[in-house]
Order: sequence, then structure tokens, then C-alpha cells
Amino acid sequence: AIMPGTPHFLVVDDERQIRRAVAHVLEPLGGTVREAESGREALTMAAAEPPTLVVLDLGLPDMDGTEVCRELRTWSDAPVLILTARHDDQATIAALDAGADDYVTKPFSPPALQARIRALLRRAQRSARRRDLQCDPRPNPDLERHRMAEVIREGPGAAQGCARSRRRGSGRDGGLRNRAVRLGRPLR
Repeated sequence: AIMPGTPHFLVVDDERQIRRAVAHVLEPLGGTVREAESGREALTMAAAEPPTLVVLDLGLPDMDGTEVCRELRTWSDAPVLILTARHDDQATIAALDAGADDYVTKPFSPPALQARIRALLRRAQRSARRRDLQCDPRPNPDLERHRMAEVIREGPGAAQGCARSRRRGSGRDGGLRNRAVRLGRPLR
């Protein structure tokens, strides 16, 4: 079993030497690395132990990596980095449209791949932290100030967002926009 808070990486490629090379890139980041050589195996492993991040090849023996990504996206928010030999724009666009977060072509630079993975992990961590804060029922003045700053940064369109939020209920912003509108001041 995976310890909470420990990164769990899933590397999906039909070539063992690529899986090992990617695992070597991931080792300094800590956590565990699991390897799958097919799309079905990857989906089964991800369902059993949800990954923190997936490195996914498009050319798998049983199904296209784009389909694996699309299936993962139906139940997982884990970042997906495509690592493939396909260099054409059509493959890149299809993978990104299927839900991939980044796209790297083979051959790859290990330091550059590791930097991209760190960036994806940071982004995922920030998103998870925001979700946790938004779900916390306790009052949090720092969070309220942060949400107010977001509304102010949105500028003139924020008032329109307030009306939509009022119709839907509190929405993703926990009702801050409703309170901001009631202040009766311009949001600039």
C-alpha cells in the first residue's frame, strides 16, 4: 500500500528500457514508481492505487495511449505527461484534447523531463491545496482575503460572475462573489 502524501508514479510504456529510464528520472523525486507495459494494465493499476502522476506512451500494444488518457480522465485528476516517439501535431493535439497535461517526444532529455514532472506536481499540489481549503467549513480569514483578491483581479466581468454564482448558489468560490457584490463597491 502507498503511504498518504508519498508521490506514486505510474510509468506506462511497452519498452522496458524506456520504463527503466523514466523510473531513474523519477527516483530523486521520492515516492514509488510502478510500471505498466499496456493500456489495460495501466488502467487496472491506476484504479487499484491512484497515481500522483502518470507518464504515458501513446504507442501501446493493446490500445492507443490517447484512449488510456481519455479513460483516466473520467475518474482521475492525476497529471498525465505523454512521452512518445510521435512528433506530429495531430498526435499532440489529440493527446492534449484527451486530457494530457504535457507532451514530450522521444528521445528525451532526462533533466528536462524531470523539470516538467516537477512543474506538473507543483501545479497538482496547488490545486489539491485549493480544493482542501475550499472544502474546509471553518472560517479562514486568509482564504477569504485570497478569494477577494481573485475577484478583484477578474475585473469588470466579476460582477457578471456574481450574478451567475447567486443563481447557482455559492459555487466554487464559497459564496465570496455574493458577499463582494453586496459591498456595493466597484471591483477594480
